[in-house]
Amino acid sequence: MNEVYIIDACMGSGKTSAMINMINKSSKEERYLYVTPLLSETERIIKSCSQKHFKAPEKLLDKKTKTKNKKEGIIKLLREKSNIVTTHALFHLFNDEILELCRANNYILVMDEVTDVISEYKTNPDDLSDFLNAHAYVDEDGLVTWVNNKEVEQDTYEGEKFLAERELCELGCVMVYKETALLYIFPIKIFNTFAKTYVLTYLFKGQMQRYYYDYYGTYI
Repeated sequence: MNEVYIIDACMGSGKTSAMINMINKSSKEERYLYVTPLLSETERIIKSCSQKHFKAPEKLLDKKTKTKNKKEGIIKLLREKSNIVTTHALFHLFNDEILELCRANNYILVMDEVTDVISEYKTNPDDLSDFLNAHAYVDEDGLVTWVNNKEVEQDTYEGEKFLAERELCELGCVMVYKETALLYIFPIKIFNTFAKTYVLTYLFKGQMQRYYYDYYGTYI
């Protein structure tokens, strides 16, 4: 388990400014992924961390879905070994390809504020039923593993309906609650991907992410 450093201080105390100073003074070999709650804050990091030339991902074409999205944009930046600033929303969409690029290039993660580590994964009852009946194996702890098709043996899933659910299952972050709801559990392996993690927050001891780290035995 990689180390997590908690910078716990009230708003206005200068913790973000201190982190910006640390990033600017870091060596050229150190690469950063900075995650902030608001899109508007990405511009502050780009302007303030002038020594590291941060970039924000743009929407690029996904050949599989034929749509443009920022996941493709962040993959491009990671391949270029850029310093990257993005939002919590995109951070929650990371997949195995993105994580492998972060690991291979030895990125350092900075999280401005904690993230939602447990939440309901919203879907309508009919889709939930279809997903559980056709594509889910649920273990005794409620963790869901993706199954291509329970009725027909096949190596690949050709449909598009449950592509998002498949990615989440492959990350190990979907649990089912009494067959009536899906829960999203932030995959701990995302934090294990980075060389180190810094979390900028306030009153961390009372937050859900603290208990999440405790559960997984994260060293803080």
